[in-house]
Amino acid sequence: MPLESIITLIAVGVVAYWLQKLWISSSWRANLVSKDLHKAGEVRAVRIGALPHAMVAVISLCWAVWALDVPYVLMASSYYALLGLADDVIGLRNLEKIIYSSFPLIAAYHVYKPFKLWFALPYPLMAIISVLFVVYVANAVNTLAGFNGLEMGSTAIISGFLALISLIKKYENAFFVYLILFILSLIFLKDNWYPAKAFPGNVGTFFFGGILALASSIYGLYWEMIILTLPHGVDFFLKLISWRRTAKKVPAKVRSDGTLEPPGNLSLAAILIRKGINKEKKIVVTILAVEALLGVVALTYSLLTLCTFSR
Repeated sequence: MPLESIITLIAVGVVAYWLQKLWISSSWRANLVSKDLHKAGEVRAVRIGALPHAMVAVISLCWAVWALDVPYVLMASSYYALLGLADDVIGLRNLEKIIYSSFPLIAAYHVYKPFKLWFALPYPLMAIISVLFVVYVANAVNTLAGFNGLEMGSTAIISGFLALISLIKKYENAFFVYLILFILSLIFLKDNWYPAKAFPGNVGTFFFGGILALASSIYGLYWEMIILTLPHGVDFFLKLISWRRTAKKVPAKVRSDGTLEPPGNLSLAAILIRKGINKEKKIVVTILAVEALLGVVALTYSLLTLCTFSR
């Protein structure tokens, strides 16, 4: 990696860490906090905690446009950050989130790599599947949420493995983008881990999910991304089939001993709670452990395909 890229990554980490501390203290003074839904009592945390991280990422990607030529990722990073912020401030309907999250790929349709199966797909179908892929990933990262450390923990694992895969495949631009996401999500995880001082907010989940989705489309890492987001996919599907109950956004009830009762809608967390994994930290650790295992599977798949195509 060039020296200027290394310097940029170090600067990103330092600035994000400093802004995180400043933003959390400022948010408490401005009362930009919300209740932690999965704890007994009136426990609160900063509610739009990942806003400075999205800003740092956009600025660092401005440099990457000049140095690495990633203009579409920059465009999408700004868009998804604003989309998430709009959801935090005014609240968007679930259908609106799904529709709006597809716009960046539609604008960048001529730069993404085709979605490949074991047979060739006609162009219209390939384009539709690629758009659905971005919609799925962007919204799945946003919906597998609500527990301390879950969103940023899973994002750190996903972006970390994708950075490693990109490095192995010698995708320099992709490696830089994923590494930026990995560094920022890991830094935010410090204050998002149980018990959380700050929640990422939709500005964080939509930003990270949207960039992961678009970058994977542009650099052709579809199947690696699908493997890594299997827990998100299960959660997304369960919430989709219980759409009416999901729309009510009724959280899991917290008993006095800190254990949780299943929420009204179907979800991955609801299944774990019914299986006896009914404390917030245990739910998060279980899902992240599965995520890490899937990261190894995605890495193995990528190495096998690389060996196959290099013969």
